[in-house]
Amino acid sequence: MDHLLNSWVPIAYSKEVATSPIQVIVAGIQIAVWRGSNNRICAIHDRCSHRGALLSRGTIIGDHIRCPYHGLQFDGKGVCSSHSVVSIGNIRCSKNLQYFHCRDDFGVLWITRNSSALFPLSALLPLTFIIKYQISDNISCNAYDLLENLLDVAHFPFVHATTFSNPGVAVNADAVIYAETDYGFDCTYTLPIVPSGDFKSLVSAEAYEVAVVGRFIAPLTQLFYVSYNTGLKYASVQCVLPISATETRFLQFAFSESVSDGAADQALLLADHAIWLEDKAVLESIQRHVEPDWSGVRLEFNEPHSVHLAKAFRRLHQT
Repeated sequence: MDHLLNSWVPIAYSKEVATSPIQVIVAGIQIAVWRGSNNRICAIHDRCSHRGALLSRGTIIGDHIRCPYHGLQFDGKGVCSSHSVVSIGNIRCSKNLQYFHCRDDFGVLWITRNSSALFPLSALLPLTFIIKYQISDNISCNAYDLLENLLDVAHFPFVHATTFSNPGVAVNADAVIYAETDYGFDCTYTLPIVPSGDFKSLVSAEAYEVAVVGRFIAPLTQLFYVSYNTGLKYASVQCVLPISATETRFLQFAFSESVSDGAADQALLLADHAIWLEDKAVLESIQRHVEPDWSGVRLEFNEPHSVHLAKAFRRLHQT
């Protein structure tokens, strides 16, 4: 499961790391994250190599993080103090910690163990896009089930009957076009919309079809391009962070090339957040306690999106 960290993994919003260190958990691995004096993001294993105290409960000293137990300091490369061996009284620490390469892009922090890992999002999402909103939530389900849900068009008429669909309006799953890519796969389809609730403010008709281009960026990120008949065009990025086999963090943020419009941005946030809450409710009701198969070998379901997701993980696991 920890081989996911050989790719770029989204861990938190940039604004969450300010003057104090935080802890993030990726597939059960505890990681201390902090912002150094030069504003550089650092991420290392969150256990002091002396006695195992949580470094994320420590203090930032310049570019270092200081252990709250005996004051040993580690830099962003996991090296104890400025030397590989430091002596504080009769305490000696000679073991460095696992560190992660970090980047701060699109308002999100990303980490990887692999310095040569590709970051396709920067090529797929124009830097001219303006952020519209950020959503963050934890959900009691495994991350693989959440990824499948986000790619599954067949659930729209039933789960999202109070936002943009209803049981009488279905997406033709056979008409979804899939194409393998270097970063995962693309899926293209036409989404029929019958708006209700907060969704009505986004469209100017009682029923409407919108073309959707989805891009799954292995292992944990999805990008959707959406265009509404009101002229609103935006890109939605959904990030899935596995905490454990039964706990997942969900990040979703939207960009548009249009200038900020408070009312329109708020309407978009309310509509997308309502959609998320519908997905969350049904996923938490399932209560599956199955360890996700991140190797893509075990194919539990034979729906097209499940098959392509498993293929993407098999390719990732083989690299």
